[in-house]
Amino acid sequence: MNIYAGYIRVSTDDQTEYSPDSQMKLLREQAKKDGGMIPEEYMFSDPGISGKDAAHRPEFNRMISLAKQKNPPFNRIYVWKFSRFARNQEESIVFKNMLRKNGVEVISISEPLVEGAFGSLIERIIEWQDEYYLINLSGEVKRGMMEKASRGEAMCRVFGLDIQENAYVKNADNVHVVDIFESYDRGESFRSIARRLNDAGVRTPRGNALDNRFVEYVLRNPIYIGKLRWSTEGNPCSKRKYDDPNIRFFDAKAPRTVSEELFTRVQEKIDKQKALYTKTDRPNTGRPWLLKGIAKCDCGGAMVYASAKEPSAQCNNYNHMRGCTVSHHISQEKLKNSFILGLRNCCAMDNYESDPLAPIVPKTTGATPDYEKLIAAEQRKLKRCADAFQAGIDTIEEYASNKKEINERIRSIQDELAKQSSDLSPEERKAATIKDYRERTMALIHTLEDDQVSVESKNQAIKLLISRVVFHKPDNSLIIYFK
Repeated sequence: MNIYAGYIRVSTDDQTEYSPDSQMKLLREQAKKDGGMIPEEYMFSDPGISGKDAAHRPEFNRMISLAKQKNPPFNRIYVWKFSRFARNQEESIVFKNMLRKNGVEVISISEPLVEGAFGSLIERIIEWQDEYYLINLSGEVKRGMMEKASRGEAMCRVFGLDIQENAYVKNADNVHVVDIFESYDRGESFRSIARRLNDAGVRTPRGNALDNRFVEYVLRNPIYIGKLRWSTEGNPCSKRKYDDPNIRFFDAKAPRTVSEELFTRVQEKIDKQKALYTKTDRPNTGRPWLLKGIAKCDCGGAMVYASAKEPSAQCNNYNHMRGCTVSHHISQEKLKNSFILGLRNCCAMDNYESDPLAPIVPKTTGATPDYEKLIAAEQRKLKRCADAFQAGIDTIEEYASNKKEINERIRSIQDELAKQSSDLSPEERKAATIKDYRERTMALIHTLEDDQVSVESKNQAIKLLISRVVFHKPDNSLIIYFK
């Protein structure tokens, strides 16, 4: 008996289609009539996902991965309609041609095609109709939402307001909205407001912690003075382009939370603050600094350029309130001096601590690599390849090729290990490694203290030897990890 596959997709925008169970039943009945069967492991389903983009359909991609193997486990894919396979004509043609070359055909049980060129023409027409439906649906949805907005009806969730019968009503968080407006009007910053409310347990409608962007979005939202803001294009509002010409304002079915005077005053304050440092005019935009990409906060976040009275650095997680609650602000000059002092201490004590989080790579200098770590790293890669094959990401040919390549590297490393073991004792290998680190560290210090070398060149020199530098705020210490 022939083995076939079935693909089911039920989108959220089409209420006329069959349910997943109904589609599955119809596909299996047709496969049986054609002298085959669809096993459970080859019945693929992506419920509630649009057919516009294949990249967002995991089961579809798993099915294609199996079908493009050298010897695919099935030679037919049954769908209820071609639109279930794809609504994007270009993607549909590409995938069908690829499958056809591998001996796998896609069959729509409700849209039978005749053989020959005429059948191919009809198939292209059906694909075009499916894509046109999606394009037309998008336009209809936009028109419908604009009509709803023009009537002032509730469109989406808003902090401090609930939706009842297409209208907004106040909820328990409404008092925090008033607090946000009044606090900013008194001079409190976005960051300070967000941190204070987070500490009080306040959360966004999605249950997330508040941040600077959320506070600004609340302050910019005219719904709190009874106005609904909507865009004819749908994008500017979500992208926070508050001055976009496509934005329209309507009287909303919503209670007023703050006065128009307070709202206007707040908008003027935000605009004035934004004008001081626009995104492209900030003096630190793109500016290189010594430990860029190397310095880390002890929370794991990157230390990024911070502009104050003097060039400084700050934890990026602290900037965006992503779990780091303690400021790690430090001047770049102090960070540089501490780093050079730390390098000198490493040389004095011959202590070159390896980074446990860094990838294992062979050294290009005279030092003896840690072959055991190199082998362990390759074995981890081998496991990831096996996992990728099991998950359907890689074909069996791809898995075999990757496995062969990794095993060859492991054998090569083992050969080098055997050769080195016969040449040097463990003590001699350790001494050679320490000597190499010492020489490279002293050369790095010399480069850092050379005023003729650019900051970019110094940064690259550091990255050749150092994996990361962790700044520990409580005792103002640095931990240097070598590669």
